[in-house]
Amino acid sequence: MDLSNILLIIGIILLVAVIVYMIVVKSLKNKTVKGNIYHLTIDLNALIVALKGKENINDVSATSSKVRFELKDTHVDVEAIKALGASGIVESNNSITIIFGKQSQSICDAIKGELS
Repeated sequence: MDLSNILLIIGIILLVAVIVYMIVVKSLKNKTVKGNIYHLTIDLNALIVALKGKENINDVSATSSKVRFELKDTHVDVEAIKALGASGIVESNNSITIIFGKQSQSICDAIKGELS
């Protein structure tokens, strides 16, 4: 083998390594964005206090923009929840739905973690 063939093989190996690295990094970024609960802009403890504590929360679920809490007592501190950044609150018999926007699923996951 002469020098030009060796350089060609090294170049191909480097190119394949860079492509594999970029694919792995992109797939890891996509996974961390979906399940990331660490970059919340609200105070979870303040939200739990506004909802009258962990013992008042029966269940929590989320859509893309809303978090729904099934509560024992729905007389919660609405003003405190609004101060945390809620853009809307809908109260019903045994639940309260809070609009938090894009971070709703992360808030739901974090609250579930606090409840378990």
